[in-house]
Amino acid sequence: MVTMNPTIPWMQEKMWMHEPKARDVIVLSLGVHEAAAALHAEAQAFQKGIQAYFQEKQALARLPLARLRTLQLSEEHRLAQEQEPHARIQTLLRVAMLCEMQDNLPAAILRLESALEISAELPDVYIRLSSLYERQKRYAAALTKYQERAARLQEKVARIAKPRPVLLLRKAPAGYRTLPSNYACFLCCGLSSSAAARRSYIEGFDEKVTPEDDNLMHLKAPESVIRLGFLEWMPVGPVKAAAYIGSISPTRHLRLMKKLSLYLRGRLGLDAPPQT
Repeated sequence: MVTMNPTIPWMQEKMWMHEPKARDVIVLSLGVHEAAAALHAEAQAFQKGIQAYFQEKQALARLPLARLRTLQLSEEHRLAQEQEPHARIQTLLRVAMLCEMQDNLPAAILRLESALEISAELPDVYIRLSSLYERQKRYAAALTKYQERAARLQEKVARIAKPRPVLLLRKAPAGYRTLPSNYACFLCCGLSSSAAARRSYIEGFDEKVTPEDDNLMHLKAPESVIRLGFLEWMPVGPVKAAAYIGSISPTRHLRLMKKLSLYLRGRLGLDAPPQT
Protein backbone atom coordinates (compact mmCIF):
# COMPACT_ATOMS: atom_id res chain seq x y z
CA MET A 1 0.00 0.00 0.00
CA VAL A 2 1.34 3.46 -0.91
CA THR A 3 0.19 6.85 0.38
CA MET A 4 1.47 10.29 -0.53
CA ASN A 5 1.42 13.36 1.73
CA PRO A 6 -0.50 11.69 4.59
CA THR A 7 -0.68 15.06 6.36
CA ILE A 8 -3.34 16.20 3.86
CA PRO A 9 -6.40 13.89 4.27
CA TRP A 10 -8.12 14.65 0.95
CA MET A 11 -4.88 14.12 -0.97
CA GLN A 12 -4.18 10.92 0.92
CA GLU A 13 -7.60 9.58 -0.13
CA LYS A 14 -7.09 10.66 -3.74
CA MET A 15 -3.57 9.23 -4.11
CA TRP A 16 -4.07 6.03 -2.07
CA MET A 17 -3.08 2.98 -4.13
CA HIS A 18 -3.41 -0.70 -3.37
CA GLU A 19 -1.22 -3.50 -4.71
CA PRO A 20 -3.72 -6.13 -5.96
CA LYS A 21 -3.61 -9.67 -4.63
CA ALA A 22 -5.77 -12.78 -4.63
CA ARG A 23 -8.92 -12.45 -2.46
CA ASP A 24 -9.31 -8.72 -3.28
CA VAL A 25 -12.62 -7.39 -4.55
CA ILE A 26 -12.10 -4.43 -6.88
CA VAL A 27 -13.86 -2.58 -9.69
CA LEU A 28 -12.71 -3.40 -13.24
CA SER A 29 -14.07 -2.83 -16.72
CA LEU A 30 -15.17 -6.28 -17.82
CA GLY A 31 -16.05 -7.21 -21.36
CA VAL A 32 -12.80 -5.78 -22.77
CA HIS A 33 -12.53 -8.58 -25.32
CA GLU A 34 -16.14 -8.05 -26.39
CA ALA A 35 -15.53 -4.31 -26.69
CA ALA A 36 -12.44 -4.95 -28.83
CA ALA A 37 -14.48 -7.30 -31.04
CA ALA A 38 -17.19 -4.64 -31.41
CA LEU A 39 -14.62 -2.02 -32.43
CA HIS A 40 -13.07 -4.47 -34.88
CA ALA A 41 -16.49 -5.12 -36.43
CA GLU A 42 -17.05 -1.35 -36.60
CA ALA A 43 -13.74 -0.87 -38.41
CA GLN A 44 -14.56 -3.65 -40.86
CA ALA A 45 -17.99 -2.18 -41.59
CA PHE A 46 -16.42 1.24 -42.14
CA GLN A 47 -13.75 -0.16 -44.48
CA LYS A 48 -16.33 -2.16 -46.43
CA GLY A 49 -18.65 0.83 -46.79
CA ILE A 50 -15.93 3.27 -47.87
CA GLN A 51 -14.47 0.76 -50.33
CA ALA A 52 -17.88 0.18 -51.93
CA TYR A 53 -18.43 3.96 -52.06
CA PHE A 54 -15.23 4.69 -53.98
CA GLN A 55 -15.63 1.70 -56.30
CA GLU A 56 -19.13 2.80 -57.26
CA LYS A 57 -18.06 6.43 -57.58
CA GLN A 58 -15.24 5.42 -59.93
CA ALA A 59 -17.68 3.48 -62.11
CA LEU A 60 -20.22 6.32 -62.22
CA ALA A 61 -17.56 8.92 -63.08
CA ARG A 62 -17.39 7.49 -66.60
CA LEU A 63 -21.09 8.16 -67.28
CA PRO A 64 -22.54 11.35 -68.81
CA LEU A 65 -24.83 13.53 -66.71
CA ALA A 66 -27.91 12.49 -68.68
CA ARG A 67 -27.26 8.83 -67.83
CA LEU A 68 -26.72 9.69 -64.15
CA ARG A 69 -30.03 11.51 -64.10
CA THR A 70 -31.81 8.50 -65.63
CA LEU A 71 -30.28 6.17 -63.04
CA GLN A 72 -31.31 8.51 -60.24
CA LEU A 73 -34.94 8.56 -61.39
CA SER A 74 -34.93 4.76 -61.57
CA GLU A 75 -33.55 4.45 -58.03
CA GLU A 76 -35.99 7.07 -56.73
CA HIS A 77 -38.86 5.00 -58.17
CA ARG A 78 -37.50 1.87 -56.47
CA LEU A 79 -37.11 3.79 -53.20
CA ALA A 80 -40.77 4.82 -53.24
CA GLN A 81 -41.76 1.14 -53.38
CA GLU A 82 -39.12 -0.33 -51.05
CA GLN A 83 -40.27 -1.19 -47.50
CA GLU A 84 -37.60 -3.54 -46.14
CA PRO A 85 -35.21 -1.43 -43.98
CA HIS A 86 -31.87 -2.85 -45.18
CA ALA A 87 -32.85 -2.66 -48.86
CA ARG A 88 -34.21 0.85 -48.31
CA ILE A 89 -30.87 1.95 -46.80
CA GLN A 90 -28.94 0.57 -49.78
CA THR A 91 -31.24 2.38 -52.21
CA LEU A 92 -30.90 5.64 -50.27
CA LEU A 93 -27.11 5.33 -50.42
CA ARG A 94 -27.22 4.76 -54.20
CA VAL A 95 -29.49 7.77 -54.72
CA ALA A 96 -27.20 9.89 -52.53
CA MET A 97 -24.23 8.82 -54.65
CA LEU A 98 -25.99 9.73 -57.88
CA CYS A 99 -27.05 13.12 -56.49
CA GLU A 100 -23.48 13.80 -55.35
CA MET A 101 -22.12 12.94 -58.82
CA GLN A 102 -24.47 15.57 -60.25
CA ASP A 103 -23.30 18.12 -57.63
CA ASN A 104 -26.75 18.13 -56.05
CA LEU A 105 -25.32 18.17 -52.53
CA PRO A 106 -28.52 19.10 -50.62
CA ALA A 107 -30.34 16.11 -52.13
CA ALA A 108 -27.40 13.81 -51.37
CA ILE A 109 -27.30 15.00 -47.75
CA LEU A 110 -31.05 14.49 -47.38
CA ARG A 111 -30.78 10.85 -48.54
CA LEU A 112 -27.82 10.10 -46.26
CA GLU A 113 -29.57 11.62 -43.25
CA SER A 114 -32.63 9.49 -44.08
CA ALA A 115 -30.42 6.38 -44.07
CA LEU A 116 -29.11 7.25 -40.60
CA GLU A 117 -32.67 7.67 -39.35
CA ILE A 118 -33.28 4.02 -40.26
CA SER A 119 -30.02 2.77 -38.73
CA ALA A 120 -27.25 4.58 -36.85
CA GLU A 121 -24.94 1.58 -37.47
CA LEU A 122 -23.53 3.06 -40.70
CA PRO A 123 -20.05 4.36 -39.79
CA ASP A 124 -19.08 5.28 -43.36
CA VAL A 125 -22.22 7.41 -43.79
CA TYR A 126 -21.09 9.78 -41.02
CA ILE A 127 -17.83 10.38 -42.90
CA ARG A 128 -19.64 10.89 -46.22
CA LEU A 129 -22.01 13.39 -44.60
CA SER A 130 -19.14 15.28 -42.98
CA SER A 131 -17.40 15.50 -46.36
CA LEU A 132 -20.53 16.87 -48.06
CA TYR A 133 -21.09 19.44 -45.32
CA GLU A 134 -17.48 20.55 -45.73
CA ARG A 135 -18.00 20.99 -49.47
CA GLN A 136 -20.92 23.29 -48.62
CA LYS A 137 -18.66 25.13 -46.13
CA ARG A 138 -21.02 24.07 -43.33
CA TYR A 139 -18.16 23.31 -40.98
CA ALA A 140 -20.24 23.23 -37.80
CA ALA A 141 -22.51 20.57 -39.32
CA ALA A 142 -19.47 18.59 -40.48
CA LEU A 143 -17.99 18.68 -36.99
CA THR A 144 -21.31 17.59 -35.49
CA LYS A 145 -21.31 14.44 -37.65
CA TYR A 146 -17.79 13.54 -36.57
CA GLN A 147 -18.81 14.07 -32.94
CA GLU A 148 -21.96 11.98 -33.36
CA ARG A 149 -19.91 9.07 -34.67
CA ALA A 150 -17.36 9.38 -31.85
CA ALA A 151 -20.12 9.56 -29.22
CA ARG A 152 -21.86 6.50 -30.66
CA LEU A 153 -18.61 4.52 -30.50
CA GLN A 154 -18.00 5.60 -26.90
CA GLU A 155 -21.56 4.65 -25.95
CA LYS A 156 -21.18 1.23 -27.55
CA VAL A 157 -17.93 0.51 -25.73
CA ALA A 158 -19.34 1.83 -22.44
CA ARG A 159 -22.33 -0.53 -22.71
CA ILE A 160 -20.02 -3.51 -23.20
CA ALA A 161 -17.05 -2.65 -20.97
CA LYS A 162 -19.03 -1.42 -17.99
CA PRO A 163 -17.12 -1.12 -14.69
CA ARG A 164 -18.17 -3.98 -12.41
CA PRO A 165 -16.93 -5.45 -9.14
CA VAL A 166 -14.78 -8.56 -9.50
CA LEU A 167 -13.05 -10.98 -7.17
CA LEU A 168 -9.38 -11.74 -7.86
CA LEU A 169 -9.08 -15.51 -7.52
CA ARG A 170 -5.53 -16.31 -8.56
CA LYS A 171 -2.54 -14.52 -10.02
CA ALA A 172 -1.32 -15.93 -13.33
CA PRO A 173 2.14 -17.49 -13.61
CA ALA A 174 4.97 -15.13 -14.53
CA GLY A 175 5.18 -14.58 -18.28
CA TYR A 176 1.56 -15.62 -18.91
CA ARG A 177 0.87 -12.36 -20.72
CA THR A 178 3.05 -9.41 -21.72
CA LEU A 179 2.00 -6.49 -19.52
CA PRO A 180 3.47 -3.24 -18.18
CA SER A 181 5.85 -3.80 -15.26
CA ASN A 182 3.34 -2.60 -12.65
CA TYR A 183 0.55 -4.87 -13.93
CA ALA A 184 -0.25 -8.51 -13.23
CA CYS A 185 -2.75 -10.92 -14.76
CA PHE A 186 -5.43 -12.38 -12.49
CA LEU A 187 -8.13 -14.99 -12.91
CA CYS A 188 -11.25 -13.06 -11.88
CA CYS A 189 -14.88 -13.89 -11.29
CA GLY A 190 -17.72 -11.43 -11.26
CA LEU A 191 -19.89 -10.11 -8.45
CA SER A 192 -23.44 -9.11 -9.23
CA SER A 193 -26.25 -7.59 -7.21
CA SER A 194 -28.89 -7.63 -9.95
CA ALA A 195 -32.19 -9.42 -9.53
CA ALA A 196 -31.31 -11.64 -12.50
CA ALA A 197 -28.08 -12.74 -10.78
CA ARG A 198 -29.94 -13.60 -7.59
CA ARG A 199 -32.48 -15.61 -9.56
CA SER A 200 -29.74 -17.55 -11.39
CA TYR A 201 -27.77 -18.22 -8.20
CA ILE A 202 -26.35 -21.77 -8.27
CA GLU A 203 -26.55 -23.42 -4.88
CA GLY A 204 -23.32 -25.15 -3.93
CA PHE A 205 -21.29 -23.21 -6.52
CA ASP A 206 -21.93 -19.45 -6.29
CA GLU A 207 -21.85 -17.64 -2.94
CA LYS A 208 -23.85 -14.75 -1.53
CA VAL A 209 -22.08 -11.97 0.37
CA THR A 210 -23.14 -8.80 2.17
CA PRO A 211 -21.23 -5.69 3.37
CA GLU A 212 -21.13 -7.33 6.82
CA ASP A 213 -19.19 -10.36 5.52
CA ASP A 214 -15.41 -10.65 5.59
CA ASN A 215 -13.81 -7.28 4.70
CA LEU A 216 -16.50 -6.10 2.27
CA MET A 217 -17.90 -3.04 4.06
CA HIS A 218 -17.60 -0.99 0.82
CA LEU A 219 -20.03 -3.20 -1.10
CA LYS A 220 -22.89 -0.91 -2.14
CA ALA A 221 -25.62 -3.55 -2.50
CA PRO A 222 -27.17 -5.19 0.57
CA GLU A 223 -26.51 -8.59 -1.03
CA SER A 224 -24.28 -9.64 -3.94
CA VAL A 225 -23.60 -12.96 -5.65
CA ILE A 226 -20.07 -14.21 -6.33
CA ARG A 227 -20.56 -15.70 -9.81
CA LEU A 228 -17.90 -18.39 -9.78
CA GLY A 229 -18.68 -19.40 -13.36
CA PHE A 230 -18.26 -15.85 -14.70
CA LEU A 231 -14.49 -16.11 -15.24
CA GLU A 232 -12.00 -14.00 -17.17
CA TRP A 233 -8.25 -13.39 -17.16
CA MET A 234 -7.77 -9.67 -16.58
CA PRO A 235 -4.69 -7.41 -16.43
CA VAL A 236 -4.74 -5.53 -13.13
CA GLY A 237 -2.52 -2.62 -12.11
CA PRO A 238 -2.31 -0.68 -8.85
CA VAL A 239 -5.85 -0.16 -7.57
CA LYS A 240 -7.08 3.33 -6.73
CA ALA A 241 -8.98 3.91 -3.50
CA ALA A 242 -12.31 4.42 -5.28
CA ALA A 243 -11.95 1.05 -7.05
CA TYR A 244 -11.04 -0.97 -3.96
CA ILE A 245 -14.03 -2.65 -2.31
CA GLY A 246 -12.29 -4.98 0.14
CA SER A 247 -11.41 -8.65 0.31
CA ILE A 248 -12.89 -12.01 1.17
CA SER A 249 -11.61 -14.18 3.98
CA PRO A 250 -8.97 -16.88 3.38
CA THR A 251 -11.57 -19.48 4.36
CA ARG A 252 -14.05 -18.30 1.73
CA HIS A 253 -11.31 -18.01 -0.89
CA LEU A 254 -10.16 -21.58 -0.23
CA ARG A 255 -13.75 -22.83 -0.39
CA LEU A 256 -14.35 -21.08 -3.74
CA MET A 257 -11.12 -22.41 -5.25
CA LYS A 258 -11.94 -25.94 -4.06
CA LYS A 259 -15.43 -25.75 -5.60
CA LEU A 260 -14.00 -24.47 -8.87
CA SER A 261 -11.39 -27.25 -8.92
CA LEU A 262 -14.00 -29.94 -8.19
CA TYR A 263 -16.29 -28.54 -10.87
CA LEU A 264 -13.53 -28.54 -13.51
CA ARG A 265 -12.79 -32.17 -12.64
CA GLY A 266 -16.49 -33.06 -12.89
CA ARG A 267 -16.79 -33.93 -9.21
CA LEU A 268 -19.16 -31.24 -7.96
CA GLY A 269 -22.37 -32.86 -9.20
CA LEU A 270 -23.51 -29.80 -11.17
CA ASP A 271 -23.34 -31.30 -14.67
CA ALA A 272 -26.55 -31.14 -16.68
CA PRO A 273 -28.32 -34.49 -17.09
CA PRO A 274 -27.83 -36.15 -20.51
CA GLN A 275 -30.38 -35.25 -23.18
CA THR A 276 -32.86 -38.03 -23.91
